[in-house]
Amino acid sequence: MEAELLGGECEYWACMLSKVLLRPADVLGNAQHVPGVASLLTDHVLDVPATLAHRDIVVNGLDDSSQIGWALGAGIDVVRGYGRRLDGERSVAVEMAAGSTRPLTALGPT
Repeated sequence: MEAELLGGECEYWACMLSKVLLRPADVLGNAQHVPGVASLLTDHVLDVPATLAHRDIVVNGLDDSSQIGWALGAGIDVVRGYGRRLDGERSVAVEMAAGSTRPLTALGPT
């Protein structure tokens, strides 16, 4: 169950995104202090549009279709919604985008 992009917060909004955005500034800052390299940096300004374009590539343009394909291929159902409450043994009520509620129940031990 995922309310937004399958793969979660780390992949699309937090960990990966932060690393992609911080790395260019880190590299530029380090290069400015390296003898033989610093003199090559005549414009010490980060190319923000290029950095953001690279971010979009890394997070797949916020497109999780490949993740959904993987999940479905692995036999995992993908349900878009928010888990709102426990609804019985191994069961959760999922609030769907349209406002309806769908129960999901986990299979028991085999």
